[in-house]
Parts: sequence; C-alpha cells; structure tokens
Amino acid sequence: PAAEWLLDNHYVIEEAIQEVRRDFPRRFYRQLPAMRIQGAELPRTLVLAWLYVAHTHSTASHESLKALVDGYQTHQIMEIGELWALPSMVRYVLVENLRRISTRVEQSRRMRRRANDTADEIIRIGDPEL
Repeated sequence: PAAEWLLDNHYVIEEAIQEVRRDFPRRFYRQLPAMRIQGAELPRTLVLAWLYVAHTHSTASHESLKALVDGYQTHQIMEIGELWALPSMVRYVLVENLRRISTRVEQSRRMRRRANDTADEIIRIGDPEL
C-alpha cells in the first residue's frame, strides 16, 4: 500500500521539491553561512537538516528540532536567516528522502517483474504443453 502510494504520487513529491527550491531564492541561499563537508561547501542549515533527519529516522517534531537548534547554538550561534530557513530545509530533506525511496521502490518492482517474466519463460520453454 505505501509503495503504491509512492508510485502513484511521485508527481506530488517532485512538486514539493520544486516548491522548496522556490522558497529559497539563489541569493538568499548563497548568503547562508556554509560549512565544508567532504570538499563541498554547503549551507549549515542544509547540513543540520540532513543530520537531523538521519538522526530522527525521518520522524520530525517541533520539540526535537528545537532541541537540535538549542544544542547546536551552545557551540555556534545561528543567524536569523538560518533559523528561518531550517524548517524548509528539513522539509526539503524529508521530501528528497521520499523521492529516493519511491525511485528505489519502482526499480525493485521492475526487477521483480523482469524476474517473473524470465521465470515464466523458463517454465514455458521447459514445458512445451504450456
């Protein structure tokens, strides 16, 4: 059922990704403080959003996000723009996870379909009566 929903509503996921991208004009996105991760320069808010979603296993709540922000700010104060952007970044990461999952579900379905077709063909070849 969940896999069917993902496949049937893939366009909803794509629209949500586009909506989040529209929420962040390039100029604003570039103004966010960045961190270097594995050689790439990324906005801190995006890094925090990925860590948050990974740590909570995609179970977001106001309380846990506030705890993340409070904990992070004991080491580094966040700018107001980052605080404003963080919920949208979390939403983006959650939707991106959904998109990746739906892609994997579709690939698995195609592989199962091909395996079934191949098995049917082997059976048909082995039994000319079919």
